[in-house]
Amino acid sequence: MSKYKLLADHLAGLPQPFWRTSFEELEAVLGFSLPKRAHARGVWWANTPDQSHQRAWLDVGWRIESVDRASRAVLFHRVTDPPDELPARFFTLPPPPRRRGRLKRPINIGVMVGGAAALAAALGAVAFTVLRPRK
Repeated sequence: MSKYKLLADHLAGLPQPFWRTSFEELEAVLGFSLPKRAHARGVWWANTPDQSHQRAWLDVGWRIESVDRASRAVLFHRVTDPPDELPARFFTLPPPPRRRGRLKRPINIGVMVGGAAALAAALGAVAFTVLRPRK
């Protein structure tokens, strides 16, 4: 049994086609705090059945229409309703992904030197094979 079953049960029992909720209210329904990834990454809210929390809303006919992590709010939409009925006041676009100027992990200089040496050796072997005099 998924720990997100309470969310699925809650959504299945809602009569309205939209449910706009705060993260705090969602946590009250779940009975536990949302993971850090839900606050930091938009992919946690994806409408794909890859994770148990995503299947919780998808399996009962709901999908995420928008997430505003800044104001800590999410809009659920019942899939059976036409999408053009979405109230404009509820819809917010997710923020664009931030691009990082630096790597997440530093590159090991030994790995870089080793890779360069291996590449040079491979090129040398190819050059030796191609350029050697034939008998």
